[in-house]
Amino acid sequence: MLLISSTNRPLSKSQQVSQLYLSRFNELQPHLHADFLGFEKLSISSAFQNMYNQKNEILLNYENLVSQHQKIIFILPEYNGSFPGILKLWIDALTYGIFAGKKAALVGLSAGMFGNARGLDHFCEVLNYLQVLVLPYRLHIPFTDKHNFDKHSTVDGNLINQIDHQIKTFSLM
Repeated sequence: MLLISSTNRPLSKSQQVSQLYLSRFNELQPHLHADFLGFEKLSISSAFQNMYNQKNEILLNYENLVSQHQKIIFILPEYNGSFPGILKLWIDALTYGIFAGKKAALVGLSAGMFGNARGLDHFCEVLNYLQVLVLPYRLHIPFTDKHNFDKHSTVDGNLINQIDHQIKTFSLM
């Protein structure tokens, strides 16, 4: 399983939630291997110059990670009512067809009350076009600005239950 924190913003809530999700996954699925891919070190100028002509080492490493996994969990913060542009740019830079036949689960984050519902819908459309089977149970995490996900002991028990449910459901897919 590959978990992707879909923003290049440093010290983001997405990164915190990704680490929480990864720790829950490792606890619930200790027999499965999980990799983490974050975009924090991905700069647009260095990673995407000449992306259509010749891929650089960063993109090749990311592409290699994607090709190794059949299941991918995307942590998607809300950016301007949708998902981060860096994620779309990254997908466009990868070899076309690399996602075909894979399975995905989606987790939306927002400072507002809907947990990036619209962004998850938009991204699901992109994944459908790429022939990715998307888990119908999408996790929406609202009001992220009011939580500290770094301290796992202070995270709401209901959220932990929802994460656990998504992990268990996704593992059956």
